Amino acid sequence: MPQGCSGDQSYAVVAGGGIGDGNAIARAIKLATQGVSMGTPFVASEEALTHRAYKERLVPSVAEHTVLGTIFDIWWPNPPFSELRGNGSVNKRSAGHGRK
Repeated sequence: MPQGCSGDQSYAVVAGGGIGDGNAIARAIKLATQGVSMGTPFVASEEALTHRAYKERLVPSVAEHTVLGTIFDIWWPNPPFSELRGNGSVNKRSAGHGRK
């Protein structure tokens, strides 16, 4: 969203992806977004019931450590998702697995 928003649209614009700290939130708001969507920072928080081994892999990760793909969902065909490499993602997709 580098071009930003005009601010006069009749719908909310929410920035997501790569929003991991206050600086990224400030940049998104400066581009006239009405909000941000954050997931990973909360999954990796101390309060989250996420397995410690996953948090230890997730926190130091960068984009190159992930794989982007799609998975079948009956309500949203081929939604995009990303996950850490080495979680069997390639095998799951090539075997045709997904939520049914």
